[in-house]
Amino acid sequence: MQLPAKICEYSKTVCEQIRWKKAHSIISKELEDHMIDQKSAFVAEGLDEEAAIDKAIEEMGDPVLVGSELDRTYRPKVEWGIVLLAGISLLTGLVLRALVSYGTGMPLTLTNGAVGAVLGIGSMVLAYSLDFTTIGKYPKTIYFGLIALIIGVIAVSPVINGKYFYAQSILLFFPTAFAGIIYSMRTKGYLGIVMSGVLYIFPVLIGLYIPSLSSVILITLACLILLTIGYMLPDIEADFLLTYLIHRFGWIVFAVVMAVILAFIVRAFMLCSRQKSVLGKLVSTSVLITFTIQVILYVSSNLGFQLFSQLTLPLISYGRTAIVINMTLIGIMLSVFKSGDLVRDNLTETLLRKNKLVEITDGKIIINLNTILNALKLLHRV
Repeated sequence: MQLPAKICEYSKTVCEQIRWKKAHSIISKELEDHMIDQKSAFVAEGLDEEAAIDKAIEEMGDPVLVGSELDRTYRPKVEWGIVLLAGISLLTGLVLRALVSYGTGMPLTLTNGAVGAVLGIGSMVLAYSLDFTTIGKYPKTIYFGLIALIIGVIAVSPVINGKYFYAQSILLFFPTAFAGIIYSMRTKGYLGIVMSGVLYIFPVLIGLYIPSLSSVILITLACLILLTIGYMLPDIEADFLLTYLIHRFGWIVFAVVMAVILAFIVRAFMLCSRQKSVLGKLVSTSVLITFTIQVILYVSSNLGFQLFSQLTLPLISYGRTAIVINMTLIGIMLSVFKSGDLVRDNLTETLLRKNKLVEITDGKIIINLNTILNALKLLHRV
């Protein structure tokens, strides 16, 4: 429907006062919808079209003042609590590694940790500045681009303790990429579930090839959750930092470290649960799941329950690549929290229903053969 020129001009003037351009489209739509509703009400009361438009605009008030008020309301949100907890975790990791390395002649380890922290902060800021909705717009490009990247990394990565060292950390990106896949498949009914399952296989095969069973477990658990919405210890700094800290400093240090991590997870969970869009909830939850499972695997192995080889303790244990990747994921999550309220999922009932395989209508069971044909076509494309 063509909007009246006066209403369009009003919403344009309002948006000119708002500095956050990403908010313009949603604000203008809400203003225009409200004025159209008001105009219709005035027409129903007996006013002619032009008079009704003028009165609807008059009731809205001065567009410059309205825009200035909205400018104070619509600002990018920085979740400083998450930033602070991430910073404390990062600093805690550096301090703990310094304590472990003290007197052992390992300055290179501390240097690498500091470099990793700086690179991680930079990657987090970069990811935060990006628009997270890109994950929902180009999920296949991101997914297969990540597949190509990890294959390239495997080709050049050194093999340490029988594993492709750098490739294991890059697998941490897959749950977030998979969130985009699930979002793009959400209207395809059973077909979407099948296609998501097919695309889940590739990172799992890569994880088995590396090999990294813990990464496979992480990806599997994450995908399933998203799909339903010192001394004789090997590499003590990376693999058993908590065990060594308990041995040397007691349980208080362990409790402090875990309190910081749990505070981060709880705060992030609360913010994820408040996301209004499907895409925002999927992307932020995928990051939180990736972070949480790493913590569970690492802590359980350090407490003597090592079912699988652990990954790193996010932001704390040694691993420059892992720090950078985890900080990037946190940046993506912060990007969701920054602008997630502005994202809308535009789905119609027809779109949600058209790909159902079986429907019951008026007591009749209807089997939609088009769903099967569409599945075969998509499988052929893949």
